[in-house]
This record gives sequence, C-alpha cells and structure tokens, in this order.
Amino acid sequence: MKGTTHTLIALSSAGLILSNIHYSDFAEPKTLMPFVFVYAGVLICDIDTGSSTISNALTPVKFKYIRKFLMLLFIVAGVAGSIYFYNTKYLAIFVGSIILSAMSITRVSQEIYSIIRKIATITVAIVTTIIGIAYNQPPIILVGLLLGALIFSPHRGYSHSIMAVVVTFALLKYLFSYYKIADYSIYFCFGMLSHVIADMFTEQGVMLLFPKQKKISFPITITTGSSLEKVISSIAIVVLVFALL
Repeated sequence: MKGTTHTLIALSSAGLILSNIHYSDFAEPKTLMPFVFVYAGVLICDIDTGSSTISNALTPVKFKYIRKFLMLLFIVAGVAGSIYFYNTKYLAIFVGSIILSAMSITRVSQEIYSIIRKIATITVAIVTTIIGIAYNQPPIILVGLLLGALIFSPHRGYSHSIMAVVVTFALLKYLFSYYKIADYSIYFCFGMLSHVIADMFTEQGVMLLFPKQKKISFPITITTGSSLEKVISSIAIVVLVFALL
C-alpha cells in the first residue's frame, strides 16, 4: 500500500476518534500534535526499506542529483572514449556501449539512491545511540537501538509486528516520562498499528506475530496502486475533512 494511502487512513481514523472526545478546536497547535505523532508512527514502519518516505527525508542526497551526476559521467566518458578510440575499429562498439548504458541511467540511479537512503537511516540510528551514550541519556540510547532494530528488520517483518508496536509504546512512555513532557506515545503507536493493519489488506501481508516468520493478510486484499486503493484514499480524505470541521 502506498505511503499516501497509509497516511490518509491513519489521519482520518485519528480525526474521527479525536473529534468525538475532548479535542474540539483543531486550529490550536496543541490539538494538532496527536496528528503529527500519528503521521510519524505511520512513516516509521517503512524505515526498513531504502525506498520509503522516511528514508527519503533522512537522506541529504537527492535522486535528481545522483541522476545528473551519472549523466555527467557518461558524457565525460563518452567524449573521452570517442577521442581515444577515434579512427579505430573499436569506436562503433564503444559508442554503442555508451548508448546502451545511458538508457539504464534512471534504473541505476534509483538503485544507488535506495542504497544511500538505507545507509543514511542506519547512520541516524548509530549517531542517535552514540549521542545517548555520550550524554548519558538512556531514553536516547534506547531510541537509537529501536531505530536500528526497525531498520534491519526484514521488510514487513519486525517493523510491522505487534511486538514492535508494544516495544515502541513502552519506550516512548519511558521517554516522555523521563523528560517530563506531554505524552503522545499512544498516538505514535496508533499510526504504527494503522499502517500494520492496512498492509494486512495486501497480498504480501505482514509478520504480525514476529519472530514467527509467517506473513499474515486478511482474506480480502487489494493491489497497491489499484483503483480500489485510490477509492479508499478518496474516502479517507472526505472522512478527515468532516472530522476536522
């Protein structure tokens, strides 16, 4: 399921719940915080892949720059090689190879970008842990370790399990209590749980009972990017708008 659909489902569900309790004025910054944490919870589940929204947000290098850099390399290599092989029988072979290679620039750029994003998220987890150790901050150390566990999870594995939701909830409760700040752990984990349940409507399913490796999905599933998913997103938008009115 696409990240946009995940986000809309989680936010609309949260909006319905909050609109029926003590949150009535959504214009107030304080009442928007639950949505911020719900959104963060939705995103964190896909940190295990280098192609997710959160991986992109944590990556300083952008795809377009990688593609432009590779194009520049091909141009330089093409010009230099053409000069070198000029008036030889290898010129046509070289030019043909450059043209065929250039046709795969976008695919190669995407693969490199995915690897860089994975490295960036791993770096964030390591740096967070080191900062926690350096400043003797147990909650920060645990956050770094949690990020590491989520990042190295097999896709839709630990990061999409009940265990991950429970562990994250306990850790965030500890963090908010330790620093004596407003507790939004329930909203963060609501976003995670929404993401997990939504992915159970896909054929791939999720390792809900991790460490058990079996992926579980609902009897009725939808295809990512299908018309049905677009309909669900549209309904979620409508629900969210009415919940916020």
